[in-house]
Amino acid sequence: MFEKIDKYFLKYNNLSKKIITKELELEQLEETYTSVGSLSYNEKTSGTKKQNGIDDKLVRIESLREYLNKLYSKRDNLKEKHILDFKKLSKSDYEIILTSFYLDKVSLKGISSKLDKSIGHIKKLKRAAMKELLELNKKNT
Repeated sequence: MFEKIDKYFLKYNNLSKKIITKELELEQLEETYTSVGSLSYNEKTSGTKKQNGIDDKLVRIESLREYLNKLYSKRDNLKEKHILDFKKLSKSDYEIILTSFYLDKVSLKGISSKLDKSIGHIKKLKRAAMKELLELNKKNT
């Protein structure tokens, strides 16, 4: 059952990983841009080279920001699709559990606090929700 659930969430998880990687890349670029931008220009030629490097980094930063916005949009659309699937399940707790655990990455302990139920009960509900989701998904494919 877990293989099928992993497959169901594969695109969402891959997008999330890609976003994290690109966010880190952007953060590093912004840090180097800030440190390069604060250097003084002693020589005309080295100043020109530094300015070209700064301009190049600015273009890369803007390009990366645009790409990240596209990834965020894709992930949000996929999240909405998953939530629509969850809304079709028989219990509202299923939607809360699946959304929290698989999309928002909340721990079972956090979900149990949120729903004021024991962790054991949350695990049981999660298994039932996964089973129902897979059956629903099987019918729709």
